[in-house]
Amino acid sequence: MTLYGLDDMAFRRRQIDQKELPEERRRVEHARFSALATLCEAPSCRRQTLLAYFDEESPACGRCDVCLGKVAVRDGTVEAQKVLSAAARTGQRFGAAYLADILTGAASETIARNGHDSIKTFGAGKEHSKTVWSSLIRQLFAVGALESASAEHGGFALTPKGEEILFGREKVALRDDPIKPREPRVSRDAPALDAVEDGLLAADRHGRKTPRDAGGLAPCSWRRRAQDRPLWRGVSGGVGGGAAVRWRTASQNFNIAPRHGVE
Repeated sequence: MTLYGLDDMAFRRRQIDQKELPEERRRVEHARFSALATLCEAPSCRRQTLLAYFDEESPACGRCDVCLGKVAVRDGTVEAQKVLSAAARTGQRFGAAYLADILTGAASETIARNGHDSIKTFGAGKEHSKTVWSSLIRQLFAVGALESASAEHGGFALTPKGEEILFGREKVALRDDPIKPREPRVSRDAPALDAVEDGLLAADRHGRKTPRDAGGLAPCSWRRRAQDRPLWRGVSGGVGGGAAVRWRTASQNFNIAPRHGVE
């Protein structure tokens, strides 16, 4: 099973709910999935989290990404309360994007129409971006503080665990998703053309309406072949066959002398 985000997690929970299972088996399936999601989002040693599922205790392994300090973990109770409050005050029926807009104070026609720009939590989370809030919502869903509000329409509703966190009776640790630095953009500018190549392209733009007018060579082919003309030469220094015919015909149409052995 592969989980890429909230949608996949919600989909898996809907699958469990839609199966014809006894209620006890359904509860076990949800618990197993929650344990798997918690392992993925674990704010503490992954070995400890894994063994705890089997009721085993273990010291921190010192080797997983959490133990090595590659994951920033903090007390996220206040942030979780903001998310849970936003979900509760909007009727427990909206998804992550909508809740992130509420928390960051991003006014929209839908939010204004629903009257949610006047609730207490509107703009209460401006310290984070929408991306960060979406990550926190995903983690709260993974640890079981939020659940799918509707199999048909999605959205989130509070669970009993979520209510415990909202009212301060339980704390929750959250983690920061690592932000990958953006790679510098690589210039894809075409290399400069010489006078002959520039003439080929100029004639191509102004003197031809269809590819067939230039001997069957498309515009992109002209640029590539004009720049790669040395590669057109055969073993004997000339181009033979249909390639030579097309090159000669197109060159005559453009009134530009071909080179590299094509006579």
